[in-house]
Amino acid sequence: MDTTHLVIYAGDASRISRRVVQSHSSGNVEGSALRQHVAARLGYRLRKSRRTKGKRSTQIRIDMPNPKDAENVINAYIRSGLWRFVACNSPSEAKDFQWYAINQLSPALNITRRSWREDMESRYTELFSSLTAAPLYTYQEFPRDISVPGVYVLYHDHLPSAEV
Repeated sequence: MDTTHLVIYAGDASRISRRVVQSHSSGNVEGSALRQHVAARLGYRLRKSRRTKGKRSTQIRIDMPNPKDAENVINAYIRSGLWRFVACNSPSEAKDFQWYAINQLSPALNITRRSWREDMESRYTELFSSLTAAPLYTYQEFPRDISVPGVYVLYHDHLPSAEV
């Protein structure tokens, strides 16, 4: 495991590349819990408002005259981190394994902890070993064609902070 970087966030995805490259590394805070946590740590206030139409009833935005400026700061922070991932057999395995990985790694921005299937411990121990031994990728190096379910981890040399 990389000891020079902090474990910032871990999550699951049904399509790893899309989640890391599109949802987390660009876009807006509404599309990613990671982006929301980074925004809060950077001191940005989030504003929730009712949508007039659409699937989701609530819209989340950074409460600033020009939220795009803040989104660019969030992009820069996330893109300057390092990523690891491991493929899982199914989206349901990835969703459950993420809780095992979060429990083991205790990422700084994962505030939620949930239980995982203890009958899967031997499989999850195996996956966790693969995850922690996986290569570290910069945002630029991260494979753009990983369309399988899995768990990913963001590492960084510092926590997001309004002072940095």
